[in-house]
Amino acid sequence: NVVLVKETSLNYRNPLHKPDEFEENVLREFEKALETAKDDRTGQIDIDALNEMSMWEKTTFAGENAYRFVYPMLAKEHCLYCHGDRDSAPPFISETYSNGFGYSKNDLIGAISLILPARAVDDVALSSLIYTILISLLTIGASVALVYYFFQRKLAEPLKKTVTSARSVSQGNLSEKVSYEAHDEIGDLVDSFNAMVDAVKESVRDITDLT
Repeated sequence: NVVLVKETSLNYRNPLHKPDEFEENVLREFEKALETAKDDRTGQIDIDALNEMSMWEKTTFAGENAYRFVYPMLAKEHCLYCHGDRDSAPPFISETYSNGFGYSKNDLIGAISLILPARAVDDVALSSLIYTILISLLTIGASVALVYYFFQRKLAEPLKKTVTSARSVSQGNLSEKVSYEAHDEIGDLVDSFNAMVDAVKESVRDITDLT
């Protein structure tokens, strides 16, 4: 009854991020959907369209019934620091990796993939399920935040403020959103996190209907 969480991408660097067959098919569907969801004039993506792209399906994993949730991740401006043009990336990144480059703003950079054993979903209390999913999402968010801090130390204080607000959400309060007012890189991260919380709320409703 273990919930598996990972970031996955068609242009992955870490072998652990290599998509399995299910994730690869979903990522390719995301790429097709983005072609119609992106505004040709501004290049912006409607957040509602992004949420509608997220995939929730009951299937099998390792021979067992499982619920799988895949949420698309788009390249933000700050992502291009390490994932844009290879020649413009920090020397450590460009010299260490041969993959994960070539993205532009609002390209599909990957996805968050959750795998939940069907037995656990059907048996555990709904509140426990919500808590597990949110903790998983926060773990990924914390990993991303550490990378930002390594390259841009000036973000330390905004991150501390954001984590404090996110702690309440991690305790299962899906009615509360992470609060952050500035329009910067952390603001983009907060917007994405809040969008994922909304998507999880919709998915929980789907689970309730299924069970």
